[in-house]
Amino acid sequence: MTDQSKTLNAQANEPIFIWVQYKAEEVNNGYWQVYAQLQLPHRLFSVFALSFSVAMGYVLLSPESPLSTANTVAELMQLQYLPGVLIAGVGIPSTCMAMLYLLLRHLSESSYRKRPNFHFPMMYVLYPTGIQVQFATGTGMIDWRQFSLALESAESFCLASNINDVFVLPKRCFASEEEVDAVRAILVANSRNFKKVGKNSKADSIVYEKKAISSVMIDGVHFPLPDMVPPNREQDSDKLTTNALPDDCSAHDTGANPAENHGNGNQAIPNQANTDQAIPNQAIPNQANPEQANPDQANASLSSAPLGASLGSSLKTGLEVEVLYLSGEIAQAENIYFFRKRLVLLGVVYVALALLMPLNFLALGYVWNLPQATAVVMSLYQQLVLLLIPVYIGHAVYIYWSIMQRTKVNDEAAQVFVFQLTEEGCGVRTGERYVVLAWWHFEECWETDDQLMMLLGSRGRTMFVLPKRVFPDRAGLAYATNLLQRKIKHYKVLS
Repeated sequence: MTDQSKTLNAQANEPIFIWVQYKAEEVNNGYWQVYAQLQLPHRLFSVFALSFSVAMGYVLLSPESPLSTANTVAELMQLQYLPGVLIAGVGIPSTCMAMLYLLLRHLSESSYRKRPNFHFPMMYVLYPTGIQVQFATGTGMIDWRQFSLALESAESFCLASNINDVFVLPKRCFASEEEVDAVRAILVANSRNFKKVGKNSKADSIVYEKKAISSVMIDGVHFPLPDMVPPNREQDSDKLTTNALPDDCSAHDTGANPAENHGNGNQAIPNQANTDQAIPNQAIPNQANPEQANPDQANASLSSAPLGASLGSSLKTGLEVEVLYLSGEIAQAENIYFFRKRLVLLGVVYVALALLMPLNFLALGYVWNLPQATAVVMSLYQQLVLLLIPVYIGHAVYIYWSIMQRTKVNDEAAQVFVFQLTEEGCGVRTGERYVVLAWWHFEECWETDDQLMMLLGSRGRTMFVLPKRVFPDRAGLAYATNLLQRKIKHYKVLS
C-alpha cells in the first residue's frame, strides 16, 4: 500500500464537520446535476422515441406524404426523399429533445425556492458510517448505503437518495483543499456510486470559509469548534459547560413491575404540563449559572464526546416510547395501507391509462391522416379495456405478495425503535440511526383499534406505525392522539 493510499484511508476515518448557509444557485445546480445523472437520459430517450415514431409514421403512412409511395429502403434513400427523411427522423426528434432539455433546466431553477429547509443554515458531520444532518425542521443520521449516488462537481459534493432528496455540500464551506480531499476519500470508500462531473476547478479558485467559524449556536447555546478557532482568539472564550441532572430527576415510577415495562421502555420527557417524568442522566447545558460549572468537567465533555454529539435531537418536550414490533403487527399495518392507499393509487394509474388510450389513437390518426386506422382501434377499445382488468388484478396481487414477503423478513430481523412525540416534531431512533421531522412533513394519520399510523410526505409513501400497547397508560395514549390530531393535517379514525 502506497503512502498516498494510507493517507486517504486515514482521512476517510476522521469525522468532518461543516456549517452551510446556502446560495440559491448551489442548490439549483446540485439538483440539476443529480437529475442529469439519474433521470435526464431516460427522459430524452423517451421524447426522442416518441417524436421519431410520430414523425416517421406520418412520413411513411400518411397518404398526403410523398414518401408514402416508397416501398423499400433504397427508394427512401433517393435524393428527392432524403430531406423529408432527415427532417422527420433527425430534425424533429432533436428539436423536441432540445425543447425538453431547456424546459427541465428551467424547472430545476426553482429547486431552492421549493425547499425551505435550504433557506436556513444546515450542519453536517461526515463519518465513515454515515452523515449526520441538522436542519431547520429536523435532524438525522443517514447511512451511506441510503444514497444511490454521490457526485463531485467543481463547486460541491451532492448526495442523492433520489432526484427529489439531495444534500448539497459546497466546497467553499470546508477548511482547506486537504479537507475536501478527506471528504472525497470518505465518499469513495463508502458510497455505492461515486462520480465526478464537469470540469475540475483549481483549488486556488475556491475561497474556503470554514476557517472563519469559531463556534456554532444550537438552541441558543454556543458550541466552540477548537480546531477552527481563529489564531488571535482565546479558545476558552466560548467553552461549553455541562451539568448532569440530579439523581432524583429519574424516570417516574408508575407503580408497575419494572420487568413488565422493560419490553416497552416507556419514558416521558418533561414539559410544562407534566414535570414529574424525565429521561435519566441526560446532560444539559448549564445556561442559568455558567460560571458555577467546573471548567475541568467542561473540557472533558468537549474532548470525550464526538462533535456529532452536539448535533443531536433538538426536541425537548413530549412523550417517548420504545417499540419492539410483535409478529404480524407490521403486516397488519401494511394490509390496511395497501387496500386504502396503494390499491387506490394503482387503480388511478390504470383508469388514466384506459382513458388516455383512445385520445392517443385519435391524435395519431389525425397526425398520420389515417381515420380508418383510428376507427378500427376504437372499435376494439372495449376489448382493450377488458384486457386491462386482469393485468390490473395481476399487478395488484404481485405487489401485495411482495409486501407480505418483505414484512416476514422484517419480523425475522426485528429491531427496537424509539419514537419521540413532541410539540416540535417526531423523532425516530433505531440503533445508531435516527431522524427528527417537523410535523408538516406528515400528511395523514390513521387510527385503528390497535395502532396509530403516520403517513410521511404528500403521497404518503412512508409510514410510521405506533402500536397502542407501547404507551404507558391511557393518559400517554390520550396525549399522543391529541398531539397528532392537532399537528397532522388529516387525521382519520378507521372503523
